Amino acid sequence: MTAKSIHTKTTSLAIPPQALVAPLLPLSSTHAGWEGVVSYGFHEPRGMEGWKVSPNGDIMLMVYAGGPIHIERQWAPGSWRGENLQPGDMVVHWGEGAAYTVRWWSLRAVPTRALDLHLSRQLVHGLAQELLGTDLARGALERQTVIRDPLLTQLALVLWQELEQPV
Repeated sequence: MTAKSIHTKTTSLAIPPQALVAPLLPLSSTHAGWEGVVSYGFHEPRGMEGWKVSPNGDIMLMVYAGGPIHIERQWAPGSWRGENLQPGDMVVHWGEGAAYTVRWWSLRAVPTRALDLHLSRQLVHGLAQELLGTDLARGALERQTVIRDPLLTQLALVLWQELEQPV
C-alpha cells in the first residue's frame, strides 16, 4: 500500500459527504474480538463546530485519510490552538486530562475520513515495558501530539482495510 492509496480508498456512503453535519460511523471493530484494541472508521463532515472530547483512559490514535483539514482544540478556559492535518497524519491523545472542544473544516473538496484506534492503557504500558524496558506510568505523557510516521500509518490503514472486509 502506498501513500497515494490514502487518497483513493473509500467506503460508499448512503448520503453524499457534503451533506454530513456530524461524523458518520460506518465501521467499527467492537465485535471483532481484538484484545486491547477497538477501532472506529468515520466519514467526516466538511466542517464541524463544538465537538466535545472527554478522555476515557484509552490511548487514542486518529489517522486521517482523504482531504486535508484544519483542526483546532480548546481546553477551557483557553484560546483555540490549531494546525493543518494532511492525509496519513496521526493525532495521539493519551487518554488523560481535561475534556476539550474541537472544531475543524476541510481545506479541499475531497471527503475526509478518520480512523480512531483506541488502545487500552494496560496494553500500551505492557508493550512499552516488554519491548522498550520503559515504565510509562512514571513518565508524564504529553496531552496531544500530531505525528507523521509512515509505518504506524500503514499499520492503521491495514486495520482499516480489515474493518472494510465483509463479515
